[in-house]
Formats: sequence, C-alpha cells, structure tokens
Amino acid sequence: MNRLAIFIQVLLLLSQVSAQHQLKDWKEFVPLETNRDEVEKVLGPPEVYFDTYGTYETAFGKFHVWYSSGRCDKNTQGVQWNVSAKKLTRLVVYPQQAHQLDYYVPNMKDIGSILSPGRFSRTLYTTKDESITYETITNRNNTEYINSIELSPTKDKQRFLCPSRSISDKN
Repeated sequence: MNRLAIFIQVLLLLSQVSAQHQLKDWKEFVPLETNRDEVEKVLGPPEVYFDTYGTYETAFGKFHVWYSSGRCDKNTQGVQWNVSAKKLTRLVVYPQQAHQLDYYVPNMKDIGSILSPGRFSRTLYTTKDESITYETITNRNNTEYINSIELSPTKDKQRFLCPSRSISDKN
C-alpha cells in the first residue's frame, strides 16, 4: 500500500472518530442552559454569525443554532425566551452520514411518531418531553434514514417563552 492510500485511510478513520466524539458532546447540550461559548467549544467557530444565530460545519454535520437575546422585545412571542443572553434555544443538525433511526435511538419506547405535515415520505419522531425531534426520510426501499435532529426546550420549560405583548406595552 502506498503512503497516500495509508494517509487517506488514517484521515478517514480520524474523521469518523471526530464525528462520533462530536455526536456525544453536542447531545449533552441543554436548551436554555448551555451558553454560546460552550457550543462553540464543541462545534468550533460559526460559518455564519449573528447575535441570536449561528451555523457550524463539522465532521458530524451542519448545525443551525439559535440563541437567546436576553430580553423580550415586541413581536418575539414564541420566538425568544426569557432567559439570559447567549443561551442555546434551539439546535437543528443535518448529519453528513445517513443513518437509520436506531443508530441514534436504541430504545424506541420513549419515542412517538407522526407523519410530517405536507412533506411526503417524512416522519417526525419526538421524545416524550418534546426536547428531541428526529426527522426521517423514507427511501425507495422503504428504509427510513435520519434527515435532521432538533433539540428544543422541554415542554416543562415553555413557561420561559417571551409573553405576548400588545402594541400599547412599553419596551
């Protein structure tokens, strides 16, 4: 085997190990608790940066991450959270490699499913606390593969959503 082939095999092995390490690390993120610095320590610097949003390209996949602004402005009902600034509020990742659901969810008894509204051959699988949603796509062989994984605050934390404000409210 020549040196180039060995080098390529080592790179592929390292990227798989790196992707598995990232899988473990980002699944430890807790919406409304994990801060932006902790996210970027795991995912690296963002490709696209805004105060309340960033995209990150990693060996595991492409991450879209939303962050809190630290305030409840007008017209933020259901969008912003009443928590300190720079807290992770939502994460969606599109994995590089296609894996079946059981790769991520070994125990299906804790997952419910629904067909994705308006999206042919897609199913959403959600944990009971609604904190993780797996979107799958069914291929021609009737096999489901993960398209995206979303982390959101658990349903018991919905009380931290910014409240509705009327136009007459100040701030």
